[in-house]
Amino acid sequence: MKKKVTEKVYVFTAEQAWDGEAADIIVKTFRKKETAQKYMQKFIHDDGEESIADYVESNGWEVEMDEPDLYRAYNDGRYSTDHIEITITECNVE
Repeated sequence: MKKKVTEKVYVFTAEQAWDGEAADIIVKTFRKKETAQKYMQKFIHDDGEESIADYVESNGWEVEMDEPDLYRAYNDGRYSTDHIEITITECNVE
């Protein structure tokens, strides 16, 4: 019996709420983890006139980056209405 080769992909997901309104969930898939991580950094730091990082800093949001594939920022005490959570998840292609 042949061993099945499993292809891995890396799924970028950004879930956001600003001023009590949920934004569209952004999902992108990458073949390489490094490419997904570069996209994540660009998404956080290089988004037009005011990046997510700029917005979070200027509004005094709390930031958690416990691991390289997770970014979480939120208005303390108002997570349900003001937050952004970005993850990169390794998945097997079925």
